[in-house]
Amino acid sequence: MARYRNIRLNVNLTEEEKQAIQGKMKIMRMTNMGEFVRLALTVTQPVNIETSGLLKLSYEINRLGNNFNQIAKKVNTNNAATEEDIKACRRVLDKAEAALSSFFDLAKEIDKIRQGSK
Repeated sequence: MARYRNIRLNVNLTEEEKQAIQGKMKIMRMTNMGEFVRLALTVTQPVNIETSGLLKLSYEINRLGNNFNQIAKKVNTNNAATEEDIKACRRVLDKAEAALSSFFDLAKEIDKIRQGSK
């Protein structure tokens, strides 16, 4: 009898990736990796997650860290902090808190998307 599937697809994996696939196969009680991969690739819906917002947040948080380091260096050099230094620190920390809050909001949304695609 002729084979139904006549196109071969080769995929290179790390040992960790192979173990992850085998772990998912066990959860689904499947023993045939080809069958599992075909099922995973043809039945599930792909999810595209936009990450440009995360890259922008990462850049902003890095800049805030640089600003904070500059303020700390000034305070350490003068062995004193002026009221303006303290206000500047507070502004940087407020911006960092807002950026991190946005980051965690995005992470929650990504997690919801991933949960929905299972």
